[in-house]
Amino acid sequence: MIDLHCHTAVSDNSLTVTQILELASLNCITRIAITDHDTTCGLEEAVRLGEQYDVTIIPGIEISAFDYERHRKVHILGLWIDENDKTLMDFCMPVIRQRQEAAMEMVEKVREYGFAITWEDVCRIAYRSTNVYKQHIMHALLDKGYCHYIHDEVCKSLFNESYNGKWPGYAFVPIEYPTAEDAVMAVKQSGGLAVLAHPGLYDNYAIISRLVKKGLDGIECIHPGNTPEQTKLAFMYARHYKCAVTGGTDFHGFYGTYPCLPGEMGITDEEYEKLYSRKIRTLCK
Repeated sequence: MIDLHCHTAVSDNSLTVTQILELASLNCITRIAITDHDTTCGLEEAVRLGEQYDVTIIPGIEISAFDYERHRKVHILGLWIDENDKTLMDFCMPVIRQRQEAAMEMVEKVREYGFAITWEDVCRIAYRSTNVYKQHIMHALLDKGYCHYIHDEVCKSLFNESYNGKWPGYAFVPIEYPTAEDAVMAVKQSGGLAVLAHPGLYDNYAIISRLVKKGLDGIECIHPGNTPEQTKLAFMYARHYKCAVTGGTDFHGFYGTYPCLPGEMGITDEEYEKLYSRKIRTLCK
């Protein structure tokens, strides 16, 4: 398998890129995309380390975006992006700043709820990341004995998001995300391929036609959170709109919700070559 969706400790994975490459190497994985949330930090190091482990690193990103017509989150993967593209980094900066401010507010809400953790506790856990995520806050709660694992009922009661009519968790703090259309265009302008990540996770199928008009290249049809019906539907949309098929583990290490390791899910060499040919055509334009 070629894994085109993997995070590192630069965002919200518990493992460093070196630890991920060790796992990939043990599993004989030769190609993997590093797609940390809203940041290109660490990609140059990942590519360099990949050469040492004989693993080809595809520089990527996962942009947090929103469908304001249907009031739901949308994640856009960028593959083969230019990790030094200033325009892309500037595009992501507002979300990075908001996320840090929201994290500080969430920690205060968690403390008000009665949990004895501090901002310093959380920052010690998140020291390798470009930001503080709810997983880092939950890790601090886990260390204090307030929960049994990262994504248990405590997490839901604190951080449930209010989108799609859900009742928000006590510590949930909303962030204003860019539109999904703008995220696609930002990836394209950086020279990358734009892919709709896990459409089944947020029921993003209805936005696909709009994203295709903005240059969407692919749809992540293979994802560990999919039901069989969601996988079938994603493949159907990919065929209908002539989008490339992608897939990956969405690996988050100890912070993940899916029990799979890098490379246990992804696309075949044949599907990869079809996807890469799109990248070549993009370069030739």
